[in-house]
Order: sequence, then structure tokens, then C-alpha cells
Amino acid sequence: MDVSGKWQGDWVGLVLGEGAGQIQMDVKQSGSRFSGNVLVTGRSNDPSGLTEGYVTGNQVEITVPAGVTGTLTVKGDEMSGTIAGMSGAKVTLRRQK
Repeated sequence: MDVSGKWQGDWVGLVLGEGAGQIQMDVKQSGSRFSGNVLVTGRSNDPSGLTEGYVTGNQVEITVPAGVTGTLTVKGDEMSGTIAGMSGAKVTLRRQK
């Protein structure tokens, strides 16, 4: 599975008061690794910038940046799961065509 491309979606904090916002990833995959940029809006501590991680089957493991680590599951042109942060956030991204 190749996750290269632009993905856009939303995040919602798992704890009341954590907030919500937009998230965008623009990544290129080489083998089982990917890298690129992530943009996160709606957070006071902005983790936007370089992103890196691994793809195994339909699982995308984000290892960088520290505020956006976690595992997302890819189903077609959508990936979703939970990422780290102060208390975590539910994320859903859709591939942009």
C-alpha cells in the first residue's frame, strides 16, 4: 500500500475541552517508510512540520512529530485512528485527488 499524496481531515480531542481542528499531511512513501509535512490547526501547541513514519499492511505509524504520533488504519482513500497529544485525538483523513 502506498500512502503517498495529500491527505486532509479533522481531529477531535478525546477529552472534553481539548478542542478540535483540521489536519493535513502531504507525504511521499519509499519502501515501508514515509516522510513529508503535517499541518495541524486548532491547537495551542502547534506540532506542525516534518512528519515521518512507517507503513505496514494497512497500518500507518506516525513517529514524528512527537505531538502527532500514533497509528492510523487505511481503508481505501480514508485513514483514521488515534494520535498522541496532551490526551490524544481521534483523526480521520481523506486522500485528496
